[in-house]
Amino acid sequence: MRVESLCDTRKSNAKLNELKSEELDSGDIKVLPCHETHKQSLNLIDFLVSMSRICNDNFDPNYEHITLEDTIKLDKIYGRNISLEEGLHFPDRVAPRIKFRWTCERTIIKEDLTFMWYRVFVQIADFANLLPQFRQLIITDQCQLFRHNFAVMSWVYYLQETKNINRKLGIPFGNGSYAPMNIDEFEYKW
Repeated sequence: MRVESLCDTRKSNAKLNELKSEELDSGDIKVLPCHETHKQSLNLIDFLVSMSRICNDNFDPNYEHITLEDTIKLDKIYGRNISLEEGLHFPDRVAPRIKFRWTCERTIIKEDLTFMWYRVFVQIADFANLLPQFRQLIITDQCQLFRHNFAVMSWVYYLQETKNINRKLGIPFGNGSYAPMNIDEFEYKW
């Protein structure tokens, strides 16, 4: 490492401090670039929230009220043999767009876990495909970006959707099922 790269950069902030003191002395308030950045951040957040709403409202009415039996059937027929590329282009082939229900009506079974994993994939793929910049990427780059961000986006989505839900019973899974806090409450033994 060269010694020049270790120079003190605090001196460059002296000009900024001088400008700030001039503003205070003159009584004029100037909009600094950080305010513009803040506005842009709020616009981005609004945009992302509206995209989430669009994805939540995009469900197949045939799957609005899915039952335990439906979940078991769907888990066997959807998503098993689809490549990531195909899943990104045709998310509905991975899992049907059921309407999410964060209601904790029954304890989870293994099919709930796998099926909801596929359903969340569809939700995140729909979200990604709403971004024009994502759609402009070549498919290999889309897949790479999706692989790197799926887990984080899944958790962000989950936390956003369940932030106001009482979790005393357990952890909701989105199709009416939940994982109980107490392991002894599981009806289905894995």
